[in-house]
Amino acid sequence: MLYLILGDIMKKYFLSIIVLILFLSGCGTDLPRVRWDVLEPVPQEKRETTALRVAVSSMTSPRETYFLYQEMIEELGRELGMPVVFIQKASYKEVNDLLRDKQVDIAFICSYAYVMGKKEFGLELLAVPRINGKNTYQGYIIVRKDGNINSFSDLKDKRFAFTDPMSFTGYFYPLALLRQQHTDPARFFAETYFMGSHDNAIKAVAQGLVDGAAVDGLIYEYMAAKDRSIRANTSIINVSPAAGMPPLVARPGLDAKLKERIAEIMLNLHQRQDGQAILRRLQIERFEPGNDQDYEVIRKLAQQVKNNGY
Repeated sequence: MLYLILGDIMKKYFLSIIVLILFLSGCGTDLPRVRWDVLEPVPQEKRETTALRVAVSSMTSPRETYFLYQEMIEELGRELGMPVVFIQKASYKEVNDLLRDKQVDIAFICSYAYVMGKKEFGLELLAVPRINGKNTYQGYIIVRKDGNINSFSDLKDKRFAFTDPMSFTGYFYPLALLRQQHTDPARFFAETYFMGSHDNAIKAVAQGLVDGAAVDGLIYEYMAAKDRSIRANTSIINVSPAAGMPPLVARPGLDAKLKERIAEIMLNLHQRQDGQAILRRLQIERFEPGNDQDYEVIRKLAQQVKNNGY
């Protein structure tokens, strides 16, 4: 059995008008009515000791995230022979807080959230996706194709979208580019917004709501393959260094045998016919053991940014 728990959006990171426009323009008109203004704790009756609590950071919008991960999480529960609670949060920090407080057992999170979680409270790497033959990915700076913007410098005094304050591709990478120019977001951009997810940031650029955005290259390519208007209306002007893929992690203290079993299921998912179908829909070839060294580029970049006072 799969339960779904939706959490509170950190409203201070969102521009309400932009999100409203995105929804009215078709980005989310068929979303269920959810009270985002109220934090919904995991109901007591669903906090079963026999249930696996799985969280997903919303690197894509809540609806898209649920549809993408639902089948894989259900399959994991079937293989484990135990119920699964699917807990979805809108910010990366919320998911890390749940892992730290042992309110969830495993989670699919972004790369920088893993780096911080490992440093602060001992997050454990379980598996990483292999996509296009690689366990690494890159961030893109994208702009409107008709905006006469050909380099990052051309974004001076323009409207720019970040994704989440804990995103490598959606925040720290563009901060590093600003650092190279000895400036910061407030002085460089006319306006900045946190869109909360990479797909919303991509749509904002494609629809002309902002002039540029920092996004996950994998999500950009996924969306561009589904929707021709994305590539028709946007251009990629910068590509980040390659870093470790957004991983599957386990909270510290999770039962060792359960942890080993989860890793075994995920690492062998591609060997089963039903697993292959799930992975194909996610455009993932397979899951593989993660290598913490793949995230070193993020640690160095984040440290450089923080040393500059951001």
